[in-house]
Amino acid sequence: MLSLKDIYLVERKVLSVFDFDDTIAKSDAWIYVTRAGRITKKLDPAQFAVYNPRPGEDFDFKDFDRAIRNPRLIKQNAQLLRKQLDKAQKAARGTRKVTILTARRLGQPVTSFLKTMGIDAYVVPLGSADPQKKADWIESQIKKGYDTVYFMDDSNKNIAAVNNMLTRYPNVQSITKLIKEGISKSVIQDVVDRVYPSIANDLGPTRKGVPKVEIHNNVLALHSKIPNHPSDGHEGDHAEYDWGTNTIYLFSIALVNEELVIRALLHEYTHATQDEKKVKAARAKGYENNLYEKAAEKAEENWRMYI
Repeated sequence: MLSLKDIYLVERKVLSVFDFDDTIAKSDAWIYVTRAGRITKKLDPAQFAVYNPRPGEDFDFKDFDRAIRNPRLIKQNAQLLRKQLDKAQKAARGTRKVTILTARRLGQPVTSFLKTMGIDAYVVPLGSADPQKKADWIESQIKKGYDTVYFMDDSNKNIAAVNNMLTRYPNVQSITKLIKEGISKSVIQDVVDRVYPSIANDLGPTRKGVPKVEIHNNVLALHSKIPNHPSDGHEGDHAEYDWGTNTIYLFSIALVNEELVIRALLHEYTHATQDEKKVKAARAKGYENNLYEKAAEKAEENWRMYI
């Protein structure tokens, strides 16, 4: 790949492509993992970006067909989008194209939200989370004559698919950028130290007292007792509560920002206040319409109180 300086010096017919969810904005939307028609867990877009389904699992994207709930611009990326749109407006007709390329099935919710932010962008909804779909769409634009490509996405799978496609076009200059938030275990611990006493006070006593909090790389590191156990691709698990040890386990690989750390603490602490046998019996029937999970999810919505 060429450097930004090299691209700037020689760019001719330019295509700038931005993902939306967790690249330009965050929202309260979930991808539901299902098995045999039952919801077994939910993932946010950042977790879905690195999740590999187990055999028999499928995905439900129903949240992404609705009006965008609680949208928050990712300011630095939105500013890059604005700059590209400004360049396109000033460029000769047909020489620059800027597109929001989203896996969502409907583009209208994205278009409407961006307009409220003063951003008038062309949105292409693919209706598929298959990374190859993004690569195919960008390839179709290369075939129309675009010889310089910028691509920004939060999914390494999408980046890999586009990079693989670009190898077939050695004369096309390109920059692909993986947007990835991330915080260290020490930062996660700082968040826990700062907010957890207030969460415990606000949510009240549990059956076994205030749970301990431990941070592990991922769920496999916890259960194998191998601190640096490599992930098996199922990084969607961000926390769990164990009634036996009265401990909330946080998984750093999935906790990519402060919001998720706080949500995880609120969610798992709520489970600590619930009856273990009743929770596990309800989970055996699936996560949809599970009153115990709904209570934990409702608790998460107060995360802003602790920022």
